[in-house]
Amino acid sequence: MNRVAVRFENVSKRYTLHHQRIQGLRDVLPYYLSRFTKNSIAQKTRNEEFFALKDASFEIKRGEALGVIGPNGAGKTTILKLLAGIIEPTQGRVVVEGKVAALIEIGAGFHGDLTGRENIYLYGSIMGLRKRDIEEKFDSILAFSELEPFIDTPIKHYSSGMYARLGFSVAAHVNPDIILVDEVLAVGDMHFQRKCHQKMEEIRQSNRVIVFVSHSLPAVESLCSRALWLDHGIIRELDSTKKVIAAYINETNRRQMEQTASRDGNSERKGSGEVRITKVQITGADSIERNGFFLGEDIVIRMQYSASKRIFAPSFGISVWSDEGLRICTINTKAENVSPEFVEGVGTICCTLKNPRFLPRLYFVRVAIDDAQGKMPYDLWDKAGKFRIEVQQDAAKGNTILDGSWGIVHVPNTWHLENKDTP
Repeated sequence: MNRVAVRFENVSKRYTLHHQRIQGLRDVLPYYLSRFTKNSIAQKTRNEEFFALKDASFEIKRGEALGVIGPNGAGKTTILKLLAGIIEPTQGRVVVEGKVAALIEIGAGFHGDLTGRENIYLYGSIMGLRKRDIEEKFDSILAFSELEPFIDTPIKHYSSGMYARLGFSVAAHVNPDIILVDEVLAVGDMHFQRKCHQKMEEIRQSNRVIVFVSHSLPAVESLCSRALWLDHGIIRELDSTKKVIAAYINETNRRQMEQTASRDGNSERKGSGEVRITKVQITGADSIERNGFFLGEDIVIRMQYSASKRIFAPSFGISVWSDEGLRICTINTKAENVSPEFVEGVGTICCTLKNPRFLPRLYFVRVAIDDAQGKMPYDLWDKAGKFRIEVQQDAAKGNTILDGSWGIVHVPNTWHLENKDTP
């Protein structure tokens, strides 16, 4: 059984923010004088403490890749800096067994006036390697980075993508026991990102530890068996990657939908009321309620209703609208010739959208019950539900599905060249 390589024990990291209020030109001179004298304008200074990380406890075993996800400012980079020893915890204990290589910030550990070649030796020596060890790995590092034409150029002239290439190449080849990777890989092109993910998989399989921070959920899912979801410095969930990502997507969508609803107005109801829709559920084909789907996934919409009397041949309908107020489709039981003979009391009716081709964005659902002629609504519930179509990544090709498609719906299509003139 693999032993524990990283342990966080009730770790918190607290920072103090200093807010200096300068109300006008008359405050500018006292403000700058206070920086060089013991005098201060304390009455206009306000200090605020906040926790970038609060009571975090978790373990990582050797041979494990842990993904760390969450919104900006959640505390993800704080965890990496604690692991790298860049900062110390305010309280609690961080235990790390083995050599750590960190790729947290672009250019960290490099010197801009030195060439790429010189920086490889500099970073390697920082990691505790002897010159002979670096020389043995140099060709492999250079080949992986694909920077041979620029290796003797001062790196202050490198682009952010070139920084990332050099940094990851060195970090991955110093044989660390634990490698920390932040979102810096996102600046690289798709080809290099794919190489990095393959290299990290090799590292993981060699019984070493990877802590991977990324906003790319497909990348986290493809590499990591477990994921940690941070929210305002607090661990919301730590479990299998699929479970944590699903929970994170649902919560993110819920918050975005609440913001959109507050901006666009609340749901509206109208109708005579003989039959009313009491509840709307949006689920996957597995009947589990959620609000995020990938292109082509079946979407199931369940309507619970309550009829105060027997109503004959009611028509149940559903409309899907974009977040810009465009009607995408309207379907109902009358048009499909599947209206029930009558309804009475309480019941549930279910509609499955089979292989819908909605492109990634937020959608609203309007539900309705009309009379047999479709002229009078018993109940019409606008914005009764919401769901979001997510961008899906093709793991084999390393790109997003429907890359280059625009609009609201994707129409399946085929292409062929009928005429081609050859010189």
